[in-house]
Amino acid sequence: MKENLTIRKTKKVWIHTLNRTSIVFVIAVLLFLAFSGCAKTELTEKKLLLIKYGMTEKQVKSNLGNPQKIVTDSVEVRKLDQDFSEHSSDRLIGKDPDLFTKFLDGKQELKKIDKKLENSSSLTAYQYPYKNEFEEEAIWTIYFDKNRVIWMSFP
Repeated sequence: MKENLTIRKTKKVWIHTLNRTSIVFVIAVLLFLAFSGCAKTELTEKKLLLIKYGMTEKQVKSNLGNPQKIVTDSVEVRKLDQDFSEHSSDRLIGKDPDLFTKFLDGKQELKKIDKKLENSSSLTAYQYPYKNEFEEEAIWTIYFDKNRVIWMSFP
């Protein structure tokens, strides 16, 4: 009988310890999951400007992550570009007159890019939310033709 009582006490202590350990583990996992989303870094103009003409969609995603929106209809992509052109400023170009040269890396002329945007049937656009230098929310659009970067919005 005494032996039976000892076994019960041992079981209770073991179950109590197991429950406490389980609770601590569950709390640790929940905290990890809660804060892992907070560790996500926001995109900045500086990071977006690292994207260069000719990069693949895979390279862009590895540098910036998945876009908030992907537009695969060439007509819609052209409309995005036209809308952006009508509402853009030259703020970044004013800060860095060599901005286009750096983006193009000597690989292409602007006129050829315009022709691709006008005529290609395989355009795609990735849109990324970011905060500009004034901490304002904005959208940065990267344009692809046949899986290669051909242009970006330069707000």
